Amino acid sequence: MEAQSMKDARKIGSMRKKEHTRNAVIYAVMVLMTIATVFFLAFLLFGSFMNNGELSDTYGMIKDGNNMMAYASFHILPDHFTFTQYKKVLWETSDFWFYFWNSMFYTLPILLGTIIISVMGGYAFAKFQFPFRKFWLAIYIIVMMIPYQVMLSPTLIVLNNIGLINTRSAIILPNLFTPFGTYLIYQFMCGISDDTLEAAKVDGAGNIRILLKIVLPQVKAGIASLAVLNIIDTWNIVEQPVMFLKNEFMYPLSAALSYFQTQDTGTAFVCGVTFLVPVVLVFLIGKDYMIEGIKNSVVGK
Repeated sequence: MEAQSMKDARKIGSMRKKEHTRNAVIYAVMVLMTIATVFFLAFLLFGSFMNNGELSDTYGMIKDGNNMMAYASFHILPDHFTFTQYKKVLWETSDFWFYFWNSMFYTLPILLGTIIISVMGGYAFAKFQFPFRKFWLAIYIIVMMIPYQVMLSPTLIVLNNIGLINTRSAIILPNLFTPFGTYLIYQFMCGISDDTLEAAKVDGAGNIRILLKIVLPQVKAGIASLAVLNIIDTWNIVEQPVMFLKNEFMYPLSAALSYFQTQDTGTAFVCGVTFLVPVVLVFLIGKDYMIEGIKNSVVGK
């Protein structure tokens, strides 16, 4: 009996040791990833506060591709902080703001349309009974797992056949229908008691009133998390504008960044920092909702 107890104790100790080792490896990887992320963000941010002379001395040889074997005088903190680059990009020229408002024009309609369609689809899957409901839900899940890059060529063919290539609708319409958004809202709505909805129907409430008055207030976290993820995804869109738009003046800022990178280094730094500001603000405001939404979309209710 005592030998068995010692054996069990050693087994438990071995399991705990393995668990501690695994946790230590996970934490170490997370710390390294955090350090790398913070380093590159600091590199981008502080580089935007350097003047032209310092940028040329620090990164000129790398940008020009000359004498690549030599080591550039690399440093992160600028010798003298200046807003010259910001003034030139944000005040003295209109190129940046032109593409910035293009991004806003794509992001807001896509956000509104995605929320409406996802809420209606999630409500239908969660609370309506119709033929092959589980089959269509499974199709949604399968489509959700397909990388959207795989769908670019079929989407291009469809848009070309209906005459939408090189129009803003070519970017907006395909992005309104997101299987992930529907599935995310579906997971939240599955947690709403059917008895509550039945009681509302007995009182004479229709489906629209039930959706607006009872269902939506209970899935605010899901809608907020969907909004955060959708804004970030749309703001960073690149492949679709490049493939579906021939007129570069229709590009969003994400696709136009390559144009700014061909200009001087200071412009590239400032555009990179300013491009990140909206998505960082959206993330900070809605990160709690986003985490809750991802958790519910994975484990369900």
